[in-house]
Amino acid sequence: MEARWYKQDMKTDVRERARQTSLKGRETRRGTWGGYEVIGWRDREDANWDVKVWPVGRPSGWIGYTVRAGIFELKIVAQAHRDAVLHMIGEWERNSLPRM
Repeated sequence: MEARWYKQDMKTDVRERARQTSLKGRETRRGTWGGYEVIGWRDREDANWDVKVWPVGRPSGWIGYTVRAGIFELKIVAQAHRDAVLHMIGEWERNSLPRM
């Protein structure tokens, strides 16, 4: 019986280590602008931001986008979403630049 628990613990440890390793290279940010909440994440080696945006107080109404160099992957984007997302990405990137 002990061997089975040991194997299960090992599987859990392997999964947890893999999750932690993948999160080390990931940057996650959150902010509010223009009546919208925006959450975004990207891998540090990648220029793509994956974001979700929704009206403040209504997280169930989120819409997801991928943004690369200020260009949205989807061609149809609500202007208010575009403004909120681009504002927040700009702020996040300014704050993550190394200080000289």
